[in-house]
Amino acid sequence: MDRQYTFRERIGYWFDNFMMQGVLSKVKVLLVVTFAFTLVIGLLSALAKGEFGGAGSNSLFITMMYVLGKGGLNGSEGSPLYIVLMLLAILYCIFFTSMLIGFINQGIRAKTEELGTGQSRVIESGHTLILGFNSATFVLLQELIEANRNQTKPETVVILDEIDRSQMADEITRRLGPARKRRQLKLACRTGSIYRFDDLRRCSLETCRNVIVNPKSDFDTVKAIIACSHILNESNVDNEPYIVAAIHGEETVDESRIAGRSDKATERMEILALNEIIARIMVHTSRQPGLSDVFTELFNFADDEFYIIDSDSSFPRFYGMSIEEINRYLKSSYAVGVRKTDGTIAIGAPGQTTFSQGDSLILVQEDDDSLQVIDTPANVVPTMGNELVDTSEVSVLILGANEYLDLVLREYAYYLSEGSTIFISGKHEKVSSMISDNAAKALVRRGIILKTFDVDVQRRIDLHALLRETDPSSVVVLQDHAFGKRDDEDEKTVRILLYLREYRNETQASFSITSEMHRMRNRELVAATGTEDFIIGRQLSSLLIAQISQQRAMAPLFESLLSREGYEIYMKPASKYVSMNEPLDLFSVGQAVANAGDIFIGVRKKDGGSYRLADINPAKFEKDGSTLIQYVFTEDDYLVVLSES
Repeated sequence: MDRQYTFRERIGYWFDNFMMQGVLSKVKVLLVVTFAFTLVIGLLSALAKGEFGGAGSNSLFITMMYVLGKGGLNGSEGSPLYIVLMLLAILYCIFFTSMLIGFINQGIRAKTEELGTGQSRVIESGHTLILGFNSATFVLLQELIEANRNQTKPETVVILDEIDRSQMADEITRRLGPARKRRQLKLACRTGSIYRFDDLRRCSLETCRNVIVNPKSDFDTVKAIIACSHILNESNVDNEPYIVAAIHGEETVDESRIAGRSDKATERMEILALNEIIARIMVHTSRQPGLSDVFTELFNFADDEFYIIDSDSSFPRFYGMSIEEINRYLKSSYAVGVRKTDGTIAIGAPGQTTFSQGDSLILVQEDDDSLQVIDTPANVVPTMGNELVDTSEVSVLILGANEYLDLVLREYAYYLSEGSTIFISGKHEKVSSMISDNAAKALVRRGIILKTFDVDVQRRIDLHALLRETDPSSVVVLQDHAFGKRDDEDEKTVRILLYLREYRNETQASFSITSEMHRMRNRELVAATGTEDFIIGRQLSSLLIAQISQQRAMAPLFESLLSREGYEIYMKPASKYVSMNEPLDLFSVGQAVANAGDIFIGVRKKDGGSYRLADINPAKFEKDGSTLIQYVFTEDDYLVVLSES
């Protein structure tokens, strides 16, 4: 049975629908109502004055003037009914004017808000599109500023997120300074969804050079990749952009590649398996204190980093030479490998890896400017170190458990010697749930012992007792990754680091400490604890993504350097390669490292009882450009190398 609605309910429903219409529709309805009101009042006023026929039009005109505010009751003549009708017309004039002004104000306000969100289409091409605005965005922008310092034309970067555009602009100014201090970037912010088709098209997705997918969760990353791929699959552009994204979960990596599949027989995705990368870096740094700074310098655009040079005027003289031979010509950089014409990365024994016409040269240098070379190969002084074989049993103490734990254990199974022990402190149920059968079996196969402790490491006494019992050679601190707990976890980590430093100072223990942190702003606090290494996942992912966004060929290079197979980044004792306490130039050092099958890229020297930061791409010549710098190495010094083991 149909319900019977009252007249009041129907009017209310009509008015609600009326108010939901656009400004133009509201004005049209208001004009129709005004015309009807004027017609009715005009006819009634004509009857009240006794005007009929052609004279009635005069009453309609006068009524219209009253309605539009062009008349007044002062001096009006007529019957009381006529005066009342004109009074109604004046009152309607007030209503009409108020409504019209309100509609106009509403339209202006809506248009202002629309302009504030950046609704206009981005008229750019070859730009970088960043999807997502969060703490990692500032690292990305800072890296892009550094990357373009030697460029004359600024790079255009478009940022899309649901945050208000003005808020994004204010935060960028607060973090990175005013526009005049970041002239290397031309920024455009847009408010919208990172996986809504219209918003992505508004950012000129089809004409950009690359897309950086930068939300906080893997699920949002996958949705953004799906949306971008749908638009690109429908587009007709010849050189479509590639998509760079960092994925945390192992299972989501495959989902992201499927989501980004191209219908044009091209590969558009560059995926970073972030958890795996961070776990591998943690393991390396825990075994080699100070290595985290090496990774940070090589992955960012400040100072020296990897470059893939496609062409240079000096290339013809290098054709047919090995990497070992090329390095004797390079004045301010170090060659580490080649990128073949088919895109494969070749980093291997420097005496056997050759550079051919059409190849690109992979170097460590300060920027991507032209190579500086000397006319004749540098003379080298023969020097020899002592072969070191590390077969010692070690003990590792891991404090905490998260999704990195399983990957960390797999890495340790690959690198630790037989008989080594890994201790894990955490709730037994949580630790057990984080360790896969594959990791446990890998440890057993390598003869590595795994033990767990349920100890409250936030208690100083309990942590010190645990350290005495385990006597670790390295300590790794893992955090809870639950969203919303990052500041609390950093606070807990800082407390643990203080306790570790205290124990190490009191007992003269020599264990290294590798800690995980969430926030970049806590970096100074971590440094104050005396910790050699700390890992910030968001920062590392941003550094790698920024590098790949500038040169896509960096993706397979990083994949090669961060995988277990092939050459990786190590710090090894200088005594392994060169004679101690003898002055040596770096051409001779590089040759000695090459003789051992490794590739030299930096030094880490001890000075006054503490280590300096590793010097990547150290200077070979004095400032005069002709005098070789002489280095003297001691038993405490290290060389930064690319090595297979």
